[in-house]
Amino acid sequence: MQYIGAYKNLTYKPGTPPSPTIVKPLVGKTKLAGTQVIDAAHILSLIGSKVGSVHGIQTVDDETLRIIHEQIQELSNMGEDGQAALLKEFVDTELVPGNLLSSINFDESFEA
Repeated sequence: MQYIGAYKNLTYKPGTPPSPTIVKPLVGKTKLAGTQVIDAAHILSLIGSKVGSVHGIQTVDDETLRIIHEQIQELSNMGEDGQAALLKEFVDTELVPGNLLSSINFDESFEA
């Protein structure tokens, strides 16, 4: 899946629909265990569940920030480089410095 994601990142041109990807089925008695789809919605829910609030400002600790950055990198590896870059920029410029009010959900702030 990461090879497909890398190919998407290299060949994507803004304004064109993404090309359909054909994934060949695995031959034999192979079972994937412990897989999880990493997409922007998953990362937004992860961030929303992990942020804290101090004096009405959304905050995040260093370990959680490291996990968020890993998940964003995984999103990029799966072919969503543009979305990953937007998420990383938003986290680094809005969440980390403390520019987000705790009265608004993280995903709503990102959409705005």
